[in-house]
Amino acid sequence: CFALLYAMEAEMPDLPFWMKAAAGALIITAVELATGTVVNLWLGWAVWDYSNLRFHFLGQVSLTFAAIWYALCCLFFTVADLVRRTCSEHGKPGRRKDRKNGKRG
Repeated sequence: CFALLYAMEAEMPDLPFWMKAAAGALIITAVELATGTVVNLWLGWAVWDYSNLRFHFLGQVSLTFAAIWYALCCLFFTVADLVRRTCSEHGKPGRRKDRKNGKRG
């Protein structure tokens, strides 16, 4: 999920923050549903079960956890934006400036 979210941040840096967080929460919830359907419902591993929570779907995803994913995406996109800006200011990894003449080598 982190790779998908970071790719979204890199490809759509001008997307409004709340929209990035909502899309991120939707991606995570979709991955959670797909994974839960396979490992919990089909294979019967019983890794998690949200049936006791209100507003759940098949016990695999819930509105409560979607809200948690949204909050975590807010944190993630704040950090990802900082990393992207820091890396773009300092150049690409492996390309350091020559201290004497300022040229990249």
